[in-house]
Amino acid sequence: MGAEEIQTYKHAMTFLRICTLLAMESFGLVSQLDCRIFFAGTIIIVFTILDLMNGSLLCRVCVGVTGSGCALAHAQQESMFVKMLIVEIFGSALGLFGVIVGIIMSTDTAFP
Repeated sequence: MGAEEIQTYKHAMTFLRICTLLAMESFGLVSQLDCRIFFAGTIIIVFTILDLMNGSLLCRVCVGVTGSGCALAHAQQESMFVKMLIVEIFGSALGLFGVIVGIIMSTDTAFP
């Protein structure tokens, strides 16, 4: 299961949680405070997903552009390969940074 499928699954589950909570609130099964806590948690999850998507996009673009440049530079000068490889490693660190920020964002999420 790829990252896109997991993100789509998370979006669907968030939508189902919102619909379930609205139905429970309309029948008086949950309090308004629980709804506010739930919506705050849902918003945190949505922004965490957006952060992970942006971090992944930046990582893919950086690695793709530097990988293409590395292939072209290596064709002209063989000594450029190691230097460009180091740049690609730091570009991959952007994706890891996005994951770390996403974990930190989602640790305080509370659902009733």
